[in-house]
Amino acid sequence: MITCFGASTVYHTFKDMSQQHCEKLLAIDYCGIVIMIFGLALTSVWIGFSLHEKVRMTVIIILFSWAVLNGVLSATPCYAEQRCDKVRVLLNIVTILLCYGLAIGWYFFLATPEEVSLFFGPLMMSYVWLALGFAFYHFRFPECYFTTEKVGHEKSSFV
Repeated sequence: MITCFGASTVYHTFKDMSQQHCEKLLAIDYCGIVIMIFGLALTSVWIGFSLHEKVRMTVIIILFSWAVLNGVLSATPCYAEQRCDKVRVLLNIVTILLCYGLAIGWYFFLATPEEVSLFFGPLMMSYVWLALGFAFYHFRFPECYFTTEKVGHEKSSFV
């Protein structure tokens, strides 16, 4: 969380310095988001699959691979461009579906009643917050309501 919020704060504070700085800071911001998302997902898997070591390691390898792919894509210069919006949205939707699929599969096939009562509610709520964060990111809320023309941006945030 600190990485994500720190990267976002730095981007939104200093993005208007120059186009070159903006692109680098935006890539760092996107990477911070990837770290936050997959930190949450990997932590959930580590706790939720604690009684199923082989399944847990398989799922962690899959999620980690997906995180690396997202991180590499987030760091590329074209990822921040408007033409890549559909790719970003697709990656976010696949990530959310992957997380929900893991949680629901765990619920129906692996979890004990005690685990369900302890973990399922908070786990699903964390993914609701994740989906809400993706929605804010995709619709550029609150930046879309507080825009000005700045260096290197069609729309710049309220900072």
